[in-house]
Order: sequence, then structure tokens, then C-alpha cells
Amino acid sequence: LRFQECFCIVNRFKQQHYRLMDLEMYKNYEVESFEGEEFILERLAEFGFSRGQSFQLVGRSLFGQPYIAKIGNLKVALRAVELESIKVKV
Repeated sequence: LRFQECFCIVNRFKQQHYRLMDLEMYKNYEVESFEGEEFILERLAEFGFSRGQSFQLVGRSLFGQPYIAKIGNLKVALRAVELESIKVKV
């Protein structure tokens, strides 16, 4: 591994945010940040995801996708690529 690759790996472990796919069902979480393609971030914003917004992961299909997230009274279905773009505080 080159120095730059090692540095990125170490920094990843120091961060305190987690991917939505790794979280427990029915627990409240708060959005910390987003990363990903612009069109995915725009779609998440249209669904109501924003920095500081609370939500729950409430379900998923038998085959793993889509996941169902509840934001206030709204439930939305999200694909894995969208979930990977959401970072949360735990």
C-alpha cells in the first residue's frame, strides 16, 4: 500500500459516522452528512433528507433492496446506492 492509501484507511476508522445499511431497525438516527453523485443527493433532498434530520429505518425487502426509511410521517423506499450516500450520527 502507498502512503496515501494507508492514510485514507486510517481516517475512515477515525470517523464517527456510519452507513444507513449498517444500522438497527426502528432506532432514531440523525443525518450528519451526504456524499455521492449530485442526482442522488437531489433525490434524497426531495424525499426530505437534510443535515440534522431525524429518521428511522423501518424495513427492507426480502432481497435486501429497497430499504424503507421513515421521515416524520413519510415512508420512502431507498436503493443501496442512495443509502450509501447518507452518513448518520450514532
